[in-house]
Amino acid sequence: MKKLTKLLAVLLVLGIMVTGCNNQIKPSEPDKIPVESNEGQENPDNQANPEDEPTVNKDLKQVNAIFYSMDADKADMIILDSNSDSKNIILKDEARVFLTDKEANTVVSLQIKESSKGIEVYNAKDADKATAKAKYIGFADNNFAEFEIMNKAFVLQIPEALKTELEKVNTNELLEITIKTNEIPIANPVLESFKRGQ
Repeated sequence: MKKLTKLLAVLLVLGIMVTGCNNQIKPSEPDKIPVESNEGQENPDNQANPEDEPTVNKDLKQVNAIFYSMDADKADMIILDSNSDSKNIILKDEARVFLTDKEANTVVSLQIKESSKGIEVYNAKDADKATAKAKYIGFADNNFAEFEIMNKAFVLQIPEALKTELEKVNTNELLEITIKTNEIPIANPVLESFKRGQ
């Protein structure tokens, strides 16, 4: 299915290039995704300028998540925020484009807005790591442990160096965990560190 999607994308791009299409796809809510323009300003070193980055809309909340999959404009992911329910996640234009070919179990950073419809995701990007408060459920086997946020469970790979300390943690104990995307494609994210007493 991914190969077919990529083939269709290539054909679409070629079609646009050949026909010289001038139409632009506009976000469904462009006023929610402002981008500052530095047009007319000089940058002699041609270096990245922090002002070239899209601005964070004050109405949007920055959160991290574990991405699993998407279908049209809906996504299956766990928001790593104990104040945000991971039900009914709606992808807006830029987030949908970014997540289209993203592998399962990728740790991502999101700009979201909670509404009566659910959680609307306006922007998404890869996250090097993510920190969250999660309830420790217990070891699933020798290499994996289960955690929970907002009654939604997820499994992390546990490095050898953390196993002994994690075995001392009580079931249902609240921890501050730091995770990262696994280097092995589509494998469970990896627990990088944890703190007790949260």
